[in-house]
Amino acid sequence: MTWSAATRYRLLIEINNAIVKHTNRVDLFNALASEIKKTVPYDRFSINLYDANKKLLSYFGTAEGISPKGISDYERPLAKGAIAKAVIRSKEPVIIPDLKKRNYWASVRAMLAAGLNASMAYPLITRGKVLGVLHFSFKEQPNKIEELSQFLTELTDVVAVAVDKCFGSQTVTQLNGLGHFVPVGLSFRLLLLYPPVDGDQDRRCFQQSNLLSVIYRRYRYKRHGVLLFTNPFDV
Repeated sequence: MTWSAATRYRLLIEINNAIVKHTNRVDLFNALASEIKKTVPYDRFSINLYDANKKLLSYFGTAEGISPKGISDYERPLAKGAIAKAVIRSKEPVIIPDLKKRNYWASVRAMLAAGLNASMAYPLITRGKVLGVLHFSFKEQPNKIEELSQFLTELTDVVAVAVDKCFGSQTVTQLNGLGHFVPVGLSFRLLLLYPPVDGDQDRRCFQQSNLLSVIYRRYRYKRHGVLLFTNPFDV
């Protein structure tokens, strides 16, 4: 797959549209796992929630795919989740193309024993707070790992908003430069315009919700596209 800007736009919107109606953990996680699998060839996918007070990790719903012994319990101390711990402490992605180079971690040894050899983990952050970790593991290092990581970094914003909403948060996001506040979950119509594909001007209209501010924030200053927003009650 070519991870062009147009492709990333389309995939983010498709994933958001597939998950936006789900408001409980299990349904939301299953929808995410199914939709992401169409694009990302993971062998294990999980969302680890972080309880900062208790220093605990717990699964948001469950985990999809291979289940290594020792890290598949619903709840475990942060100390037993080395990769998640590294992500949470740094608030940055942790990409490990070859897990053998991190076999000094017990959790990584469990992953290796289960046949997993590469890992990509990303912080889920809202309002500066780490909610948890979006974690993908693979039997083999995925192709174009740097481009894939760029897409997954963008995806974390979508997932963080969805997870936050699932817990009933009344998040309000400000659109930079516009001075408007958009409550998460409020439907907007989004017109997405991007450069011609194979000589054709591609102009698409999407019914959108949570992803509105995320895409705006990510792509506002990019030269490759223009985003137009209209009030849903005007359409």
